[in-house]
Amino acid sequence: MGERLDLALVEELKVFAVIRTADAAQALAAAEACLRGGIRLLEITLTVPGALGVVERLAARPEAVIGVGSVCEPSQVEEGSRAGARFCVSPHFDGRILESARARGLFCSMGGVTATEAMTSHAAGVDVTKVFPASAFGGPAYLRSLRAPAFPAPDAQRRRGRVEPARVSGRGRLRRRPGRKPGGPQGRRRAGVAGGRGPRPSVHGSRRRLEYSNKTRSRPRTSIPLPLRGEG
Repeated sequence: MGERLDLALVEELKVFAVIRTADAAQALAAAEACLRGGIRLLEITLTVPGALGVVERLAARPEAVIGVGSVCEPSQVEEGSRAGARFCVSPHFDGRILESARARGLFCSMGGVTATEAMTSHAAGVDVTKVFPASAFGGPAYLRSLRAPAFPAPDAQRRRGRVEPARVSGRGRLRRRPGRKPGGPQGRRRAGVAGGRGPRPSVHGSRRRLEYSNKTRSRPRTSIPLPLRGEG
């Protein structure tokens, strides 16, 4: 086994190939194809029959950086290390697996899909936190939303939710997008209600009011006084 894998080398190589096949022969063939294509970080999942034998054969290749994946027990870290693995990957966070990896000098990646899981993994000292299963939670869009509050990039503007700062003005109101005309009757535009279905204006005495009512559900009406033009 070569020297310990570190984050600098991972960032340099950039790409992990996760090899999960029906048998050892297919795993070896896939690994050889990756190496020919310049992909050196190879994760052999322990779901492959005879996975440790595949790891042992590939670890003899000087250009290959081999690890074991789908690690769910600390004993699997020890077995992978003996076979020549330089890193281990788990679908979840487990402190026992992390300690076993540290004791054997293995680079460790563990799963964390929620903000709590990702921060727990990061705080425990996991080398790389894997957002898994990312596709089920929205893919890159979810990753960006998770990264913003938990792992903000330097000088990056932080956003929460889906409201763009450029659209917020005044007293917490959403600004209408440029070029979009308010819809509805003329009376609705005079009352300042833009677009879509909204409250219908009515005049009571010398003040204009907006009355909110729901025909499908019974609930009390709420009146909000709005000044007419020329009033204070």
